[in-house]
Amino acid sequence: MSSPASPPPIRLLHLSDIHFRQDRRWDADPVLHHLANEIGRDVADGLVPDLVVITGDLAFSGQADEYALARAWLGEQLWPKLAAGQGRPLGHDRLLLVPGNHDVDCGAVDFVAEATQQALLGAGSQEAIEQVLGSEANRDVLLRRHADYLAFYAGWLGQDQPLPWWQRKLGIQGQCLHIAGLDSAWMSKGDSKTDRGNLLLGRCQINNTVQDHDAEDANWRLALLHHPWDYLAEFDAREAQRDCRLHRDLILRGHLHEPGVQHTLFPDPDYNCLEIAAGCVYEHASYPNAFQWIELHAEPRRVRVLFRTWKNGRWIEDRNQPGCPDGSAEIDLSETRPPPPPPAADFGKYLRDLHADTEWLDIRGLHTGSPEARRIPLRDLYIELQATGAALDPEPRANPGQHRQASHPGGQPLRAALCAENRLVIIGDPGCGKTTFLRWVAHCLAADRLRHDSGLAERRLGLTPTAAGPRLPLMVAIPDWLDYARRCRGRPDSPALNDGAAWLTSYLAARANDADQELDADDFRQLLKDGQTILLLDSLDEAPDQAERQQAVRRIEAVARAWPTCPMVVTSRPAAYQDKAVLLGFAQVNIQALDPPAIDGFLQRWSAALFPQRPEQAAGYHRALAAALASRREIRLLARNTVMLTALAVVHWNEKRLPEQRAELYESVLRWLSESRDQRPGRIKPQRCRQLLGELALAMLDSQQGRQVQVPRRWAAEQLADRFGADPDAVERAETFLAEEEIDSGIIVRRGHQLRFWHLSFQEYLAAQALAGRTDPDRNARLLAADADHGLILHRPEWREPVLLLAGVLYLQGEAKVNGLIGGILDRLGEQPSRAAQARAAGLIGLLLRDLDPFAFQPADRRWRQTLDAAMAVFDPEQAAVIPLRDRIAAADALALAGDPRLDWTDPERWVALPGGNFYMGAQQSDQQAPNYDPEANDREAPVHRVCIDPFQISRFPVTVADFAQFLDDSPADPRWWRAGGTDELPEPDDWDAQQQHPSRPVVEVSWYQAMAFCAWLTDRLRRHQDPKGRFSLADGLVVQLPSEAQWEYAARGKQGRRYPWGDQLPDPDRANYADAKVRAPSPVGIFPGDCTPEGVLDMVGNVLEWCLDAYDEYSEGDADNPLRAGEGGVSRVLRGGAFYVPSRYLRCSFRFRNAPEDRIRFIGFRCVLAPRRQH
Repeated sequence: MSSPASPPPIRLLHLSDIHFRQDRRWDADPVLHHLANEIGRDVADGLVPDLVVITGDLAFSGQADEYALARAWLGEQLWPKLAAGQGRPLGHDRLLLVPGNHDVDCGAVDFVAEATQQALLGAGSQEAIEQVLGSEANRDVLLRRHADYLAFYAGWLGQDQPLPWWQRKLGIQGQCLHIAGLDSAWMSKGDSKTDRGNLLLGRCQINNTVQDHDAEDANWRLALLHHPWDYLAEFDAREAQRDCRLHRDLILRGHLHEPGVQHTLFPDPDYNCLEIAAGCVYEHASYPNAFQWIELHAEPRRVRVLFRTWKNGRWIEDRNQPGCPDGSAEIDLSETRPPPPPPAADFGKYLRDLHADTEWLDIRGLHTGSPEARRIPLRDLYIELQATGAALDPEPRANPGQHRQASHPGGQPLRAALCAENRLVIIGDPGCGKTTFLRWVAHCLAADRLRHDSGLAERRLGLTPTAAGPRLPLMVAIPDWLDYARRCRGRPDSPALNDGAAWLTSYLAARANDADQELDADDFRQLLKDGQTILLLDSLDEAPDQAERQQAVRRIEAVARAWPTCPMVVTSRPAAYQDKAVLLGFAQVNIQALDPPAIDGFLQRWSAALFPQRPEQAAGYHRALAAALASRREIRLLARNTVMLTALAVVHWNEKRLPEQRAELYESVLRWLSESRDQRPGRIKPQRCRQLLGELALAMLDSQQGRQVQVPRRWAAEQLADRFGADPDAVERAETFLAEEEIDSGIIVRRGHQLRFWHLSFQEYLAAQALAGRTDPDRNARLLAADADHGLILHRPEWREPVLLLAGVLYLQGEAKVNGLIGGILDRLGEQPSRAAQARAAGLIGLLLRDLDPFAFQPADRRWRQTLDAAMAVFDPEQAAVIPLRDRIAAADALALAGDPRLDWTDPERWVALPGGNFYMGAQQSDQQAPNYDPEANDREAPVHRVCIDPFQISRFPVTVADFAQFLDDSPADPRWWRAGGTDELPEPDDWDAQQQHPSRPVVEVSWYQAMAFCAWLTDRLRRHQDPKGRFSLADGLVVQLPSEAQWEYAARGKQGRRYPWGDQLPDPDRANYADAKVRAPSPVGIFPGDCTPEGVLDMVGNVLEWCLDAYDEYSEGDADNPLRAGEGGVSRVLRGGAFYVPSRYLRCSFRFRNAPEDRIRFIGFRCVLAPRRQH
């Protein structure tokens, strides 16, 4: 509080995101009633507000009835509390209000408004915004969405409120305040997902509010808006943010539901700016809702923030804010930014080189008649990658045991993990965009540091600068670093083997010396010590072998210990990031496959790059290319990978057709590259060129030192010398050939003193081609040789892709070639193979067949069927225990592709009969002697209550992809199946093309409505199915439906009240598919036989969450018979069972989740029950 000599502070009550709506009054009213009372108590204790600020989302959908609720609460509950005991009511004009996206009436956004918005975003100019907002007629088209909002605010103020943006000047406590109210939602459609990057403020709005001349003599200058800056379109965001920060002392906002404070310092303290986010007043009763008190102190000039949060049914001080253990923060606005320390070295040339190296995408094989067209600016083609993982799925801030909205990990921008984690590992399949992402990060930061595009890293990546400015990116290819260490090892001045910090700075200095950048190891060491850099370490998987990867991991960990304030990002393929080659203390994210919007965005940018001056032709070509990619499922699957998508685009441009299989695609690209070289006299022909490069690729893969990704040119020439005959100059001729290929084929490139293939995928495909050229005995002898660590050579992680590509290459030579490879794998099993060996062989062959799916190939060897039958051991509890989990999953996937005998709804074994009876439902942590005591229980699982359940049958495991495919192949649009709702939904689950590659995994990304439709369809199918004796599969009076929440919990915990489905033993990674198992995806059903109830129900916890029939509500006191909570419309539905990404505490039988019924999320599936029909 202020001292007696200082003037009293100006006090603001800051609220946001209240979301008034009729259908949530039952849940919201207690929270808001307690809020008014809590504020009243604060007022009585001396926290008397001068202003009440609401930064958007007063309503939920911008409707008049919602604002009626708001007016009632403000006028009847909140406002009377604000002056209690003070003798002076607070005037209605002291409510400062701006709109948010939930203050938008979406029904008022008509075609004309949509077209106007698209035109504004397309124009990308402030002049276009001025033409629209400056014209009343044009403006009204866009502002109709705020009609009810403006009517409410005008009614509250008692005066006309024609525009949603405004500016006011007020005198309070002897000080002058100027407040700018901004509307960041005038382009919103109410959907936060589609709004991001597509909203506008506009310079004209800023000029009329923030920069109004009345603000010049104000003591305090405030701006209010709803959205964070990254919700604005890029061309508007930078200018709006700059002007607001320069001309405002304080910026208040909402939207993200997370309170926070950001202080921007300038050398001149008059320009210092503080941004405060409010949190969310009401999301639901179990949410960590929040609000704030803000005090403006004049002498000395500072701001004090008092945080409040809702927890366990009451409002309390929020002591969880960073650096605020007492629930408050105090910021000195007179503080100046300290001048940056003098640079220890000039990194200018390094940054210029890095900027130039990362500015372009070099598109291999593209023929346009113009050599320049092969290079396209990275920013023109860069695709926003999505990822999942721990770094993007933080634990709830409040009680970690309470109910969770199952909203993670559905995929978030990869850049969010970059901002959230100081130590990050990015895992992704070959060609998914890992390296391009690091190049994009390096490019943005380099452009920012060089002031080529100030603020680029913050706008495009969310990377806020340090006090000294944007971080300097240090991008390191891990194979280059390891190669440098190998070459330098043994020198007198070389660092100790595991001294990663010394090896890194030594390598960086050597690289800088080669580039004439005039930097030494001490320069890089000081930069890292000061924490002014970010380390981008690429391609851990490209270490030669597992031992080298482990060595690299130890060095990277040493670097992390040496410079703890320096952010680090490492990339790897998944097959190489396991066992002992895993970084301790690094959060992990997994890059997702490209979704249709990302693919289409790339195609639009690609077409525009090909026709930069001809937009109509670009649009026409985009339509043709998009149609070609959508024509076949096999092509759509290829297009979900960034390298494959680029290659498809190149081949379509060159050949006006698209291949359907990976080997065909690589062959097309490499053929174009080799045939486009200059055909000088005496030069090797294109086909011979590819053969030689294939031999080099195989030699690098099969090196005695482990797989090599770059080698000295001389070494490469020595490997090829035999191919140049008995000529004594064979090595020199081979070296000349390689030098020419480095210059103009684009297949291999030079890196310093070394050469490498342009992309590792090129090397892997060419190695596969070289293997395919061997005789069957020679090839099989090489691939099936024993390996001490992995059993066979072809099981090494670095051989995985070449072996899979080999199948495609062999198929193009004839099916007999593929059968020869498969026969060799089966021969290697011997006469009496172990179950583990059979499962591993089944999994590997299954992967080969999946790569050949476009050709519908099936092995001719009879032993393949026998091996598949033996693979059923992966579902047996005793036999599965000796088979590694990865092999069990691969074998089950292979079995599913060939036909899993368990996946038959008419088989009685698909169902488990449960007798029903009494059991205790829920859990409690207060009485160890009472039923269902659980120390991890939370309020949403209480009270424990007795429930009586009638007998029913439950499916042994969740509904699979194969099951759902049968529904889609029958009559999915039949209106009889959709009586529960969702008639406007597409029947196919999201990501359906990819899901169909794994028929025995649980179907996911299905809504509650789709699950209900499936149950209705299956009811009809079973009613019409007869067994050989003429009996129908479904007894009279029974239907297939989702389990009620009580049925689900009874099936999981039984009458005995088990804590977990299998008993009371704690979960472990061998028992269930949850976070510790590190599967990170749905697994084939039944692959964890330990996740089984005594009655035989599998996969009840872990793997995927499961929809229940019930609407979500709190438990009631008292006994219940067959309880079912009915719900109308879009009310949230119960989810049970945990999932592959959750920690172990969410696997308890009593834990509850919920989601909106229309949600489709990649870890939500369902299972069925047979029971009498229930109303839902």
